[in-house]
Amino acid sequence: MIESSIIPISFQTWLESNFPSLEDKRNVQFLHIFPESFLEHEYYRKTYQNVPNVFYISDQLTFSSPWLLDFSNFTSLEELTIEGQKLISLNLSSNLRLKKLRVPNNLLRIIEWPNFNPEAGLPTLKEIILVNNNLTGRDLSIFSNFPNLTSLFIGTNDRTRIKQDIYNRWTGSLEKISNLVNLQHLDINATDVFTGTEHLPTCKLVHFTFGIMGREKAGVKRLQNKLKRGLNRTFDKGETIDDWATEGTFPTGVQNFAKSEEKINLIRQWQDKWKEELPSQAQIEVWKH
Repeated sequence: MIESSIIPISFQTWLESNFPSLEDKRNVQFLHIFPESFLEHEYYRKTYQNVPNVFYISDQLTFSSPWLLDFSNFTSLEELTIEGQKLISLNLSSNLRLKKLRVPNNLLRIIEWPNFNPEAGLPTLKEIILVNNNLTGRDLSIFSNFPNLTSLFIGTNDRTRIKQDIYNRWTGSLEKISNLVNLQHLDINATDVFTGTEHLPTCKLVHFTFGIMGREKAGVKRLQNKLKRGLNRTFDKGETIDDWATEGTFPTGVQNFAKSEEKINLIRQWQDKWKEELPSQAQIEVWKH
């Protein structure tokens, strides 16, 4: 469905107009919002051809500020996609059934995450894609609340946005997500996550990108330097640790799974070596005295 209008309305008003009653909202399980230009791509035409609640937003549809969306009444929502809009705030606090969240290439600064009741069972979120937004600085601890996660893309891969000072400002340590043992894909490109490689959950990991994407002061550069000192790998002439860390970044090219597997195996070896070099409890007791 192509949406267009010459009268400025808020994003929330547009959403409400498509699902006017409370029952309408509560019945929505899948919702996908794309720019109209995506119809030019065969992938989107085929993938979403028979999927309910797919909207293509025309450039002629003018949204007024604020660019906020509140999904509090969409309590059955399982999959949400919003791509290529100017969205800055997203309220998902009531979306306890959400399994897939894909909101890349917006201007998101704030997300209110689902408020799960521990007695109701484990959170259902398995996939989170936040690439190329403008999220405010905080550590990764929020993601530890979603132990079923298999894909977590939270970096910034758009160098043009980075030059405009638009990038996701995650910081701190990978230790905050050490409990995500089901994680298969992780992207923290250009973030300020600067430590904790030894705690990266690699048991099921097949894809990991942590390049600086031209952002020279990115915290991930410290991750790269720490790894390089103990990495069992020789770099080719002209190749850098950042090239290696960036390799496999979506969607700039076809994913090379062989190279990704090599990267993850080398990180596992690095982690094993790090563990071997840890002081024993006996040594610690000696140092105490």
